[in-house]
Amino acid sequence: MDLNRTTVAWAALAVGAVALVLTGVSRMVAPDPNPTALAGTLVLMQSGGFAGGEERLVVFPDGTWFAVRNGWEPAQGTLSDAERHQLVRALDRADLPHRHPRRGYQDDCCDLFFYTFAYRGSDYATSDRFLPASVRDVLDLVKPLLAAAHTKVSSGS
Repeated sequence: MDLNRTTVAWAALAVGAVALVLTGVSRMVAPDPNPTALAGTLVLMQSGGFAGGEERLVVFPDGTWFAVRNGWEPAQGTLSDAERHQLVRALDRADLPHRHPRRGYQDDCCDLFFYTFAYRGSDYATSDRFLPASVRDVLDLVKPLLAAAHTKVSSGS
């Protein structure tokens, strides 16, 4: 093999390697087109506690939400971009679709809250007693939305 063929072969390999590296790097650092959009609708159902209430929260991918508590007027709103971004990051860390629900969690006793999260096609159920830290982070972000449904339904008298 003469020097020209060897040089051309090495140059072609080098160009190919650089192209592969650049392609890989561009995939790794390409920004998400909408980093504040949730990957799906989040539904949280909370029940239990001393009063035995039931609350539901739905947060849509665009950040609009509504909350319903038994005996209270529903509430609705829209998360800011910063709030959505925080929630997206917390949901990513919690990885709800890959968590296994704690079996028998409803056998826990006495003044506990029970939670069911539905997100990205799967459900995750747990209680205060067995709430992983990453799931508690999600709950801490969305509980103020549940509390927004705070106006008592009038009895119509």
